[in-house]
Amino acid sequence: MKKEIIAATEDYVRKLLKKLPAYLTYHNLHHTVEVVDSVVKIADSCHLSDSCHLTDDEKEILILAAWFHDTGFVETYKGHERVSKQIATTFLKSQKYPGEKIKMVRRCIDATKINYQPTNILENIIRDADLYHLATADYFKKLASLKKEWEYVYKTKITDQSWYTKNLDFLTAHRYHTPYCQHQLKVQKQENVFKNLQKVATYKCSI
Repeated sequence: MKKEIIAATEDYVRKLLKKLPAYLTYHNLHHTVEVVDSVVKIADSCHLSDSCHLTDDEKEILILAAWFHDTGFVETYKGHERVSKQIATTFLKSQKYPGEKIKMVRRCIDATKINYQPTNILENIIRDADLYHLATADYFKKLASLKKEWEYVYKTKITDQSWYTKNLDFLTAHRYHTPYCQHQLKVQKQENVFKNLQKVATYKCSI
């Protein structure tokens, strides 16, 4: 794994994401840093599983993809992944990064699309990293930030009942793909499901 390309990418993306509009209360630099940290955490756990073996190059690709995966938000909201891939490609080519590895970075960025079905271990890892927050103690804080962002972007007021119902459906349908997330995040995720269910019931009773 080459620390130089990772350091150059981090510096570039941090500067780029400072240009994001203030209404992006969820998809911002803080989220990107959290995804990078989660990618590293999940990748580092691979040596504990017989079904997961990463090379240094693969870990490097994952980290680069994590840094770039939301950069497209500087230009567009809908379909930002397409722009993220363009930004990643342009920058990595300028750094003389190998073409085959750029293709792998692009595929990892694709794996963060909401309805994408991952096909290999790298896609499994970055997809789990992007949705790592579903099983953290600050899940509801993240939801509040995303709700605020959506209300601004889509110019509509979202009721608490519809918001928590929508997110309960997403949370219960979601499955992690990596052994690390399946085991280490199970308890907190179940707790978040239960608390979300309580919120839905509370708002239904208040009508």
